[in-house]
Amino acid sequence: MDGRFKQISHATLVNGAAVMSAGEGRIQGIVADISPYTGHYKIDLKAFEIAKEAFRRAGFIVK
Repeated sequence: MDGRFKQISHATLVNGAAVMSAGEGRIQGIVADISPYTGHYKIDLKAFEIAKEAFRRAGFIVK
């Protein structure tokens, strides 16, 4: 972390509720650069496609 980014957990994003997907990402403006890789949790790639679509519906350009 170089001070320009804030790291938050998926549990924070959903207020402790169950999650469908996990991964890493960086958001800068309206660009979301997301990845399904967490280093430890293997997600279903179909769930990752759903996550990407959710970012698109929220107005982000997904890389």
